[in-house]
Amino acid sequence: MKKQHFKFTTLCMLGLGMSQMALAETAPRQTLPSFQAKDIPAMCNAKIADVKKQLKTFENKPLKNETAAAPVLAEWDRIFASFEDFYGPIGLYSNVDPDEALRKAAEDCEIKISQFQTDVYQNPKSKQWIKCLFVVVLRQSLAPRANKESK
Repeated sequence: MKKQHFKFTTLCMLGLGMSQMALAETAPRQTLPSFQAKDIPAMCNAKIADVKKQLKTFENKPLKNETAAAPVLAEWDRIFASFEDFYGPIGLYSNVDPDEALRKAAEDCEIKISQFQTDVYQNPKSKQWIKCLFVVVLRQSLAPRANKESK
């Protein structure tokens, strides 16, 4: 009986292991992009320009009291997630790449990115827009409570 239990347990474990291997092989692997020192300045400027364009479009969308906050915040997150996908590897290469020219180009890009992020978060229009969004979120979170209390 113990041998049969052991065989069954072994079979189950093998089955789990095989399914994990099958899943591991089908999942796409993320790798770091390969940068050339000469390409980084142009790529950096292009990515910052792209994010600026996306933010301008984002800021020009009207924000009303009945606007759902989740889709708005999801779009903000999408914009900055794609930006982070670019500057994350740049930050890594600026610190660990053996090529001095690539490290220098990546460091220069990091400085531009830092200046851009400061401009975004200190932009009066962005601040006002974020305050309006905060009011919308606050109203939406208080509305269910007010409805419950009035009943």
